Amino acid sequence: MSRDPKELLEVEDPAIEVLTEYLGWKEINSKESESMRPSLKEVVLIPKLFAGIKRLNPWITEENANRVMRSITSIQATSVIEANELLQSILEKGATITQDKDDNLGLKSQDVMLIDYENINNNDFNLVRQFRVMHLKENILDIVLFINGLPITIIECKSPTLKTPMEDGIEQLSR
Repeated sequence: MSRDPKELLEVEDPAIEVLTEYLGWKEINSKESESMRPSLKEVVLIPKLFAGIKRLNPWITEENANRVMRSITSIQATSVIEANELLQSILEKGATITQDKDDNLGLKSQDVMLIDYENINNNDFNLVRQFRVMHLKENILDIVLFINGLPITIIECKSPTLKTPMEDGIEQLSR
């Protein structure tokens, strides 16, 4: 299916311009984003997440950073709602691991932050256009926003010529 030029020129391009030029997001092209994921079923940009975990938690071992990444990319839940609730909790409070921080306190539970809410400049803000995801069938998302490699928001752009752009966008996002 070919892309609507009005959607691209009048909606998607201006959104990208605002995000990159005025809000500081950095664009990653779609092909590069695919090289950061083990498959199209995975939506996390693995190297970006790993770098974010190490940057925000400089004390963490590589093994524990990988453990945290696995806990996020293979969440154990019985429903989508439960998975979303678990991920939301991890994003807000951090993941918990057991590690010695070499602070003479020995092994203890440590919180691993994935997003720095106190100093937003410690985070890596990226966006990807035409982000391909495989779920039952291939879906192409217009714009996906990532913080430290974690997909945070999907922006579905719709042509200004559509009669029901909101409904069309909601229907497309529900897939």
